[in-house]
Amino acid sequence: MKTNIFGVVDIGAGSIRCQISEISKKSYAERTIRILEYIVFPLSIGEDTFLKKYITLDTVYKAAEIFEKIQLKFKEYDIN
Repeated sequence: MKTNIFGVVDIGAGSIRCQISEISKKSYAERTIRILEYIVFPLSIGEDTFLKKYITLDTVYKAAEIFEKIQLKFKEYDIN
């Protein structure tokens, strides 16, 4: 049985979400998806965008910190 692990990042108005999943493939028609981890990082990008019409430098720094955490999580699961 072939197994693939992958990660998905969703940048929303109120948070950055990361999901790490595994797809197991027994045959071409038979696939199962199992969620290994789902992490939510609250961040008000939408508040900056809609109220201020730009993203503040503080929010950019916070987003960079979140992406560093996601990068470490991807390395933990050996996701490129």
